[in-house]
Amino acid sequence: MSGPVAEVEKIPIYIAKGLRHPQKPPREHTQDILRSTISEIMNTFLPDNLLGTNILVKPNLLKAGDPLCVTPPETILATATILKDMGAKVMVADSPAFGTAKKVLKSLGIINELQRRGIEVSSLKDPVRKRLPCGIRIGISRTALEAGLIVNIPRLKAHCQMGVTAAVKNTFGTVVGFRKAMAHTLYGGDRALFSAMILEISQLLPPGLNMVDATTIMHVTGPSGGNPLSLGLILASPSAVAVDTSAYHILGLAPGQVPLWHTALERNLYGSRLEDLRFIKEDLRAIQLPTRVSMPKDLQPLTFNPMRLLRGRIKSLLKKLF
Repeated sequence: MSGPVAEVEKIPIYIAKGLRHPQKPPREHTQDILRSTISEIMNTFLPDNLLGTNILVKPNLLKAGDPLCVTPPETILATATILKDMGAKVMVADSPAFGTAKKVLKSLGIINELQRRGIEVSSLKDPVRKRLPCGIRIGISRTALEAGLIVNIPRLKAHCQMGVTAAVKNTFGTVVGFRKAMAHTLYGGDRALFSAMILEISQLLPPGLNMVDATTIMHVTGPSGGNPLSLGLILASPSAVAVDTSAYHILGLAPGQVPLWHTALERNLYGSRLEDLRFIKEDLRAIQLPTRVSMPKDLQPLTFNPMRLLRGRIKSLLKKLF
């Protein structure tokens, strides 16, 4: 006779509220509060001993010139610095849609400070071709695949093709260079398949911490060109699926509005339902939005025009040559 069925442990979600990023000097007090919050999150979820651990800090570095479309620089700097102070070997890296990680970080004004502290800065390179369970083959950065831990720090944003994006979608940035645009072109005609691909990429990566910056989110549209809305929140969890589920509920969304969530529920991924989650620090019910959040309702096609992809690839190659 079999014994009693063990209860599945709920996934912890840390919610911090009352945070903001400084818009102008003096910044010290606000930065101290942010750093204290991030330190508490890391002490909650990460191993006590990080000495010598190779850690990839993975922000969203979509492009330079639109600070709202990327992870706030204060969050990037505080996260990387705390990990460095804990003895880890830290790299801040992404594969931006436009330009390089160094260019985006320079535009945010933190690249010199990161490098001064001995933190490596790089674009994600060296693709390793992986076959995902959904059947898609795609090139994921060896740096991401071989990291000891990944600290995934996206900004919560509206997305004209995916409804809203946070931790799961940010892992798509581990796909190297033009391969992301190629995936849009080849698989974007099937939104469910495209969503499955992104979810499977997130599950393929090493474990770590997902910390969603929702201090000031982008709403109305995205992933760039949207409007700011201050929520004052940071959401964190070891599970990208779970932390995103908490964000969807805070925003008052339904699965039909978010393809990644809909697909996660269809696949019965643990963490995609509210009953899978356990809240620490602040309860979900204690979060009250300051105003109505506007997220895209009629989602745009995921496919890219092949000519756009070709022009972008030629432009990238010419930049390397000259």
